[in-house]
Amino acid sequence: MAATIVATHERATAAERILRAAMILFRERGYHGSSMRTLARALRMEAASLYYHFRSKQEILFAILDRTLDDLLAGVGRAVASADGPEARLRAAVRFHVLFRTDSQHQAFLSHSELRSLTRGQPPDGPDPPATNTSASSAAFWPPVPAPASFRWPTCA
Repeated sequence: MAATIVATHERATAAERILRAAMILFRERGYHGSSMRTLARALRMEAASLYYHFRSKQEILFAILDRTLDDLLAGVGRAVASADGPEARLRAAVRFHVLFRTDSQHQAFLSHSELRSLTRGQPPDGPDPPATNTSASSAAFWPPVPAPASFRWPTCA
């Protein structure tokens, strides 16, 4: 049992190292200018060892972008939850987003510059998500958008 826990911890630690190194490499060279071999060299490991942790370079990019979005949404959720009223919630969301961009520059840069590098089709862990956002966590602070036919602009008095 202890060997399993240690092995799992070592895999998680190696995966974290790979993601951090990939983030730096993708920022310096771009996703398409980076290879698994270059990433492995930066980590001082064999290229084949990367595939023990990630099936492809695409899966590495997806993991980075997925984590970045999770961190951003969780932070915006906390910021919005601590604010009272719609204006305060909007200010809190914008403030957190700006601070996130400055505090997490590598992740934020990649989320904007390399999102286009993800290929369409099957993400690494399953089929495409539905076209509409159905996540319970986002519904807590993003109200549903009204259908165009039912939307009416408010009138000014």
